[in-house]
Amino acid sequence: ETNEQACIREVFEETGLNVSIIGLIGERVHPNTGMKIIYYLCQYESGKIRVLDRNEILEIVFKTKQEFIDDVKTDIYEPVKKYIMKNIV
Repeated sequence: ETNEQACIREVFEETGLNVSIIGLIGERVHPNTGMKIIYYLCQYESGKIRVLDRNEILEIVFKTKQEFIDDVKTDIYEPVKKYIMKNIV
């Protein structure tokens, strides 16, 4: 399984959504867990969103653009923040 295939599978297993990979945003070793984390930009393809794995996702929240921007200004991995601020804001 490639990293991209794992991403697609994990998104489906945890949320019920089918996605496709648009591109790689960044990767790092997570400072708290020591695990390698890879950040992909994904596009929704199909499915009904729901929390399927409470060990991985506590909740799914829909936000306004301004609420999302305000959240991005907090503690978030810098390459992800830069991507969001450049491409979404």
